[in-house]
Amino acid sequence: METSYENDPVVIVSYCDDNYIPYLSVLIHSIKTNADQNRVYEIIIAEFDISVANKEKINGMCQSGNVKIRFLKVDQEAILQRSQKWKVGKWSKELYISILI
Repeated sequence: METSYENDPVVIVSYCDDNYIPYLSVLIHSIKTNADQNRVYEIIIAEFDISVANKEKINGMCQSGNVKIRFLKVDQEAILQRSQKWKVGKWSKELYISILI
């Protein structure tokens, strides 16, 4: 028996801070341009201190249609404590969170 995933959302996870908002905007624009209109796309942004203005900008890109945005606040202190426990202190928090994802 074959399982069909056609009705499941396409989940995309990324992480971002205010410095990467322009690149995130390009990513979202590309997804919207190339998305299958019969599918729902859920973009989860693991965020490190994104300003309210930038969140509004990103949310404004997806007010209608089949692309949804959700912000997930990442506790930087917990990430740093965990990275020290695993002896990965020389890695950036961005690299470490990508490994966790």
